Amino acid sequence: MKLPLKLYNFYIMFIRFSQIPDLFDLKELSTAGSKSISKRIFSQGVDPDSLLKINLYINVKNDKDFSVISEFVKHLMASNGKTINWPYAIVPCGQLNEGEMQIELLHTDQKNKGNVVHKEFQNHSYSVLSTEKGSFLFSGGIRFYENDDFVDSIQRGLDFVEALLDKEEMQLEHVVSHLNLIGGINDVSRSREFPGSNYSIYKAIRDYYFDGANGVQCSSVGLGVGGFGFDFFAYKSGEDSDIQTLNEARSNVFSYRIIGDQLFFGEVNGWDEAEPCYGDINAQVSIAVKKIRDGLEGFVKGNDKDIQEVEFNYIRVFVRAESHLEFVESFVRENLNPNLCRVVLANPKDEKCLVVIEGVAMLR
Repeated sequence: MKLPLKLYNFYIMFIRFSQIPDLFDLKELSTAGSKSISKRIFSQGVDPDSLLKINLYINVKNDKDFSVISEFVKHLMASNGKTINWPYAIVPCGQLNEGEMQIELLHTDQKNKGNVVHKEFQNHSYSVLSTEKGSFLFSGGIRFYENDDFVDSIQRGLDFVEALLDKEEMQLEHVVSHLNLIGGINDVSRSREFPGSNYSIYKAIRDYYFDGANGVQCSSVGLGVGGFGFDFFAYKSGEDSDIQTLNEARSNVFSYRIIGDQLFFGEVNGWDEAEPCYGDINAQVSIAVKKIRDGLEGFVKGNDKDIQEVEFNYIRVFVRAESHLEFVESFVRENLNPNLCRVVLANPKDEKCLVVIEGVAMLR
C-alpha cells in the first residue's frame, strides 16, 4: 500500500516541506523512468512551479553517483518542460542499499508559486522566493574536489558561496542553515599548514570566512568520497518587514538563528565532557535532547511562552551506527514529537559522538 505524501507548513508561512515515502531505484533514472518518477511526485499535490529545492538521499559510494543524480534531475526537468534545473542536494544516507534513493521536496504554496524564480550562476542552480517579508535563497549542493587538495576544495567552495550570495545582494551573515559534507571527515591531514583532521581544517577555514556571523546553524557529516560539499539556504528581510532580521544568538550548548517565531538550531551532539559516555547511545541521545530543551529556554521566556508551547517542525538526526537507528528515531519522536523526522546513517564530525541533531522549532 502506498503511504500518503506527508505535507505540512515548514517555517514562516510561505514554505512547505514534503517527504516522499517511496524508495526509488537509481536504475529507473532514464528518461522514461524519470517521467514515471515525476508523475509519482507531482501527482500528490506539489506544483512543479512551486518547487524550491530537492533533497536526494542516497548511499554515496563513488563520484559516479553524482553524475547519475545530475542526469536524473535533467530528465526530471525535461519531463516537466523546464529548461533551468531545480536546485538539488545529495545527502549521504548510509542505511539505504546501493541504488536506492529517497526524496524530500522544499516548495511553496499555490498562492506564492508566482514569486519563485529558478536561476543559474556559473551552471549552478538555485531558487529565490520573494515575499513581502523578505527574500529566501535556496542553493543546490555545491561540491569541489580539486586533485586531492582538500584545502583548495574548501576555499574554492566557500568563495563560490560568497559569489552566489553577492549576486543576490546577500552576504555570509544571511546564511540561516548549512550542511557540510566532508570527505574523510576524521582522516588526519598531511598538510603542514593545516595539521589535524579534515574536519579541523574545514573549521579553521570556515571560521575565517564566517567571522562575525555567529549563530549560523550548521552540521557537518562525512562524505563517502573525496572533496568538500556545502548545502545552504539564506534569508534577507525586506526594509518594511515585520519579521525579525536574522539574530546573532548563541546559547551555551548550541548555535541558532531566528526568523520571526522560528528557531533554526544545528549540530546538537550527545557528548558531555563532564560525564563522558563513550559508546552509550542511550545516554548520548538523552543528553542531546536535553541540550535542545535547555537551549530553547531563553527563546521561550523571551516570548513569554512555556516550553510546552514549542513545536518541532522538522528534525534531522545523523547517527553513526546502523544498529542505533531505530532506537534513536523512536526516542526523538517520543521526546520531541516532530512533525517530520529524518534519521540518517552518517559520520558526525567527532568520533566520540554517536548522534547529532538539527532542526527547526516554532512557538505555537
